[in-house]
Amino acid sequence: MKALHFKKWLLEPNQTLIHLKARLLLVILIAAGFTGNFFRFPIFFGVDFLFGSIATLIIVRIYGVWWGTAAAFIASSYTYFAWEHPFGIIIFTCETLFVGLFLRRHNQNILLLDGMFWLLVGMPMVVIIYSTFLPVDLTQLLLLMFKQSINGIFNALVANLLLLGCSQQNWTGLQGVRTTLSLRNILLNLLVAFVFFPSLTLMMMDSQEAVREIETRIQTNLQVLSVDMAAQVQQWYQQSLGSAKELAQFVADLENTSASKLQQNVELLQRSLSQFQNMEVADATGTILAAYPSSLPHSQIGSNISNLPLFKRVKTDRQPYLMDAQIDPVSKTPVVALGVPIQKGKDFKGLVSGNLALAYPNQLFHRKAKTQPLQITLVDAGNNILASTKQDQKFLHPFDIRQGGELRSVRGTYHTMTQWLPVSKNMPLVVRWKKSIFYEETTIGNNLPWKLIIAIPAAPFVTDVQEPYISRLGILWIITALALLLATIVSYWSTDPLLKLARVTTNLPDRLSDREHIHWPQSWVTEIDLLIGNFQVMASSLEQKFQELWQLNHNLEAEIVERQRASEALESSEAQLRVQTKQLQQALHELQCTQSQLIQNAKMSSLGQLVAGVAHEINNPVNFIYGNLTPAHEYTQDLLELVELYQQEYPYPSAKLETAIADKDLEYLAVDLPKLLNSMKVGADRIREIVQALRNFSRLDEAELKEVDIHEGIDSTLMLLQNRLEAKLERPEIKIIKHYSSIAKIKCYAGKLNQVFMNILSNAIDALEGIGSSGKQMQSALNFQSSTSTSIPYIEISTEISFSDRVIIRIRDNGPGMTSKVKEHLFEPFFTTKPVGKGIGMGLSISYSIVVECHQGQLYCLSDEGQGAEFVIALTAIY
Repeated sequence: MKALHFKKWLLEPNQTLIHLKARLLLVILIAAGFTGNFFRFPIFFGVDFLFGSIATLIIVRIYGVWWGTAAAFIASSYTYFAWEHPFGIIIFTCETLFVGLFLRRHNQNILLLDGMFWLLVGMPMVVIIYSTFLPVDLTQLLLLMFKQSINGIFNALVANLLLLGCSQQNWTGLQGVRTTLSLRNILLNLLVAFVFFPSLTLMMMDSQEAVREIETRIQTNLQVLSVDMAAQVQQWYQQSLGSAKELAQFVADLENTSASKLQQNVELLQRSLSQFQNMEVADATGTILAAYPSSLPHSQIGSNISNLPLFKRVKTDRQPYLMDAQIDPVSKTPVVALGVPIQKGKDFKGLVSGNLALAYPNQLFHRKAKTQPLQITLVDAGNNILASTKQDQKFLHPFDIRQGGELRSVRGTYHTMTQWLPVSKNMPLVVRWKKSIFYEETTIGNNLPWKLIIAIPAAPFVTDVQEPYISRLGILWIITALALLLATIVSYWSTDPLLKLARVTTNLPDRLSDREHIHWPQSWVTEIDLLIGNFQVMASSLEQKFQELWQLNHNLEAEIVERQRASEALESSEAQLRVQTKQLQQALHELQCTQSQLIQNAKMSSLGQLVAGVAHEINNPVNFIYGNLTPAHEYTQDLLELVELYQQEYPYPSAKLETAIADKDLEYLAVDLPKLLNSMKVGADRIREIVQALRNFSRLDEAELKEVDIHEGIDSTLMLLQNRLEAKLERPEIKIIKHYSSIAKIKCYAGKLNQVFMNILSNAIDALEGIGSSGKQMQSALNFQSSTSTSIPYIEISTEISFSDRVIIRIRDNGPGMTSKVKEHLFEPFFTTKPVGKGIGMGLSISYSIVVECHQGQLYCLSDEGQGAEFVIALTAIY
């Protein structure tokens, strides 16, 4: 099967394009599923509609259950980050798996299967998971159960409608994808859609409108409360400031008043204004003239306060100034110091100061919080708490509105308010919304740099929306279930007569001719009943015609019987002749195959024995020569050194010796003799390489089945063909290009495999030399050689390991190529394009038998005329 798949991958490029289109569509659908969950549609307070399962259900229908399940897992993985728990992934993956399994087994409608999942599995799963692992109450549990089931049925309906709309054309090209429409599915989905879509749309629009109304109401309440409370705080401050200014003006107008009278006025004013815990009057030098009560360390009459920040600031700015809040050291209560300058015209005459107690704003806030579920906090310019109804808020501590949660802006009609949502793992978003709080910040006034922060919990408002919405979802679920049931019944009643009519009219002529009784269906639909009536009329006409034909046939039978008797004898003799002809053809084919194998086996056996014998006989004397060349070289060097030593010891030889040295040219002999021995050694090495190549090619000294190196067999074959690769008068040298991959030794028939390499390489060389071309092929070869006179003929050999662990050997040449007619008969016995005497046409036939039958591999040729030829060997190792 792997070999067949590999061959189809090479020879059928259209299949590759189909697979690419299918994979591209799969990736697009998976991305669409993830995007459908990412861009979710918000309904209200943390309840969203997801659309990712539309794409995953389409994947289930086209690609099967396992691809659909994997796509559902990927698409729903976004819910882990949006909802901060993995239960959405589990539920949506189980939905796709359930639909895919039953869709594959029973081929049901996706919408019906999805409705069954949510009724039998999905809704119980939501109840068990959310009530066990997540902090949800009964209201939120019912809301999530109904919402997710309605969401799933909506997605299944959309997916089914998309599949019905696109089923007329197979976009993927895959086998098994339906390209026709089912009338029953069309009626079922359209009937449900006409009921489901308007109801769901109206309900979602109503819920969003209710959310907007609630947010507007919250914002209005917060704004009214903020303005009212800020006005009361501002009024309290303005009253205190006005009293202090009146005292300052009184002191400025009565410059010469006595100290006792001034003290009396201060006591009277402090007692009448409960917001002041103490008051004091100082002159321009900072000396206290009057104070009541004088409980503070610096409030003693006669004390100097010129070094206090309040005195310095008022004296510099000549404006009332409110200090930051602090704890009064005597009463241990929060107070703020207020200073008002005493001025006579433009002259600074002194300071009236007092500590304002913050008990009044605190009491005001608590009285308001008792009537409504409010949280009221007053902070200064540094965001420090001055007063608050929250028990956990401490005086003068920074106010952190983000504590334990996150903030989002809610833009309303007038301005923007802030919503705080708690941050906690495994907390559903709907629970976070119910525990959220809406904040409104209001500045008290320009002359009082304080802010009033009023918070309203969202729980009562969320409950106001959730409870009626649960009822609506439940009603919608019941409507959907009834719509599915009624649509199934109506679609069945509408299409079942058509299906029965299709079954009845199948092979209608044959059934009528056999006089079979036909049970015609009935329908309550007028048009279908009329169609059935037309078929009945047509069947009656056909039955009448068949009766007439039967009578004619009866008359002809007698004549036919007589002719049959005459023809039976003729057919009997023809059948015997065909059997004999078939036997002769089979015997001839077997004889040809046996003859070709015998010839080739005898040829290769004789050639192998001859090669092995020649190699053995040559190897012995070559080894003798090669073994003696090294001692001969050493002896020669010794003799030459001895002659040189003689020349040094006896520099004046005799005349006869000088004549002999001159005749023999001793100096040239000493230089050329080592070179001669080296040349002999190079020749002996070359003879040994040829002998080794002959032995590797014949493999007669090794087991027939052996682990061998494929590259070694190819190289030995090229060594034997080296003389044919050299340059000649009619062509340049044939280049050998090798692209060897790293391949381990494999167990195979080495000698037979070398024979395959020899046959294919010899044919490649013949093609590059123009041998075997006749007529039109010879002319094509000549044209090819003339057009490539400047290019070099070559044979390219490459090896690789395929994806199925097969050894792939490619032998390609840049010769003239083959015609399609030649390729059809390429591997047949005795087929050759060479002239008489150049070949018997057995090489490729034997090679095909060795590769396919002996090694369970593949051998095929890829070639076009004028484009060269490539032989591909897909080899399976024998274990």
